[in-house]
Amino acid sequence: MTNSCGTKFVVLTAQRSGSTWFIDILNNCADATAYTELFLPRKKPRDQRLMSWKTAEYLDKNLRAYPLFWEAPLSGLTMRPFSVVTYLNELYRRPGTVGFKLMYSNLLLYPEVWAYIALHRLPVVHLVRRNHLDVVISEQMRWTSQTVHRLVGEPEVAQGQVELNPTDLVKLMRRLRRNINVARLLLHVCKLPHIEVAYEALAQDPHNFDVVCEFLSINRERRAPQSKLAKLVKGNRSEIIRNYDEVRSALMATEFASLLD
Repeated sequence: MTNSCGTKFVVLTAQRSGSTWFIDILNNCADATAYTELFLPRKKPRDQRLMSWKTAEYLDKNLRAYPLFWEAPLSGLTMRPFSVVTYLNELYRRPGTVGFKLMYSNLLLYPEVWAYIALHRLPVVHLVRRNHLDVVISEQMRWTSQTVHRLVGEPEVAQGQVELNPTDLVKLMRRLRRNINVARLLLHVCKLPHIEVAYEALAQDPHNFDVVCEFLSINRERRAPQSKLAKLVKGNRSEIIRNYDEVRSALMATEFASLLD
């Protein structure tokens, strides 16, 4: 759905893949508006406020400045899937380049969203995090540090260490890999216009963001795009994982051995 009013798009991704950071960068580009997860379950509070009031205020004002599906006032039919169609039509009626973050898990709860994407041929940015071990560490660190987001310039978070169950870890990493492959298959079968970008590549060199801007027809300034969100997990994996030797031994015998480097 690309017209004179801008590109209407979706960012397809998984939890702890740098997606909020990515959406923040998109939202800071000229003529682009990007929102975070609009199809959060009704029962789930927003991040349980594991952040400072300043960070929460920034996210609410910039990345969450659109009502979630379940809290939006809708005109016409309020029964799914009609309500989902009405909601997305109203979202994409906004001027300029507009998009939102769609989690794999959202599609299980709202499969009609994918039908809408396929019907309207919406461009999809598939954001992946290639190191599945880092995804698991990030999720565990979220609860260890009691922090999910932090703005640049705010005090550092005491992150501590995490302990991972080696047996469960391998199963979880394979599930993460499988979810990415299923998403790739969906994009291929539906023949949707899409690109796949890796969080690691974007974090290493912000100029890798150029391909995203070109895909979404975003005109940005010459400077590399920036996010106001700071990286939370820092340090070597051997320092972050309390039982690193045990984890290393378990992963060395699997296809994930290279992710330790």
